[in-house]
Amino acid sequence: MINFSFIADLIGIVSAIAAVAAWINTKRIQLNQRQELERLNQKVKIRLIDETTGNFIALPGEMRRDELSRAEILGWIGMLPMIEGKERERYKLRFTNDEEFFIRMNDIIAGSGDMIFDIPCSESDLAQFAVEKKNLIES
Repeated sequence: MINFSFIADLIGIVSAIAAVAAWINTKRIQLNQRQELERLNQKVKIRLIDETTGNFIALPGEMRRDELSRAEILGWIGMLPMIEGKERERYKLRFTNDEEFFIRMNDIIAGSGDMIFDIPCSESDLAQFAVEKKNLIES
């Protein structure tokens, strides 16, 4: 009988230690999930920028990092008003089909903190939109 009592006590102690370890691990996982949700809720601003002149168009609003995808970016750009005579045409930006676009987008998705996604454009790319252009030097 003494052996069974000792074994039962030993099982109880080991079970208590395992339960505490599981509880600590659960708290760690919850903390990681909360931090990841906060990171995914961080804001990303999108700008179309002519790097040679410094002129840029800042898209209105900010996109959550969790929403950042090529389709969403192109959709937001598509909401910009086009210049007169091109209202029914689709805009054309060479960079959005480039491998560098995807590399930059993935860097922002994997990053942390509020960021700006600059999409390089030519002056003629920016001229498609009936939006006031700003300049980096003046801003």
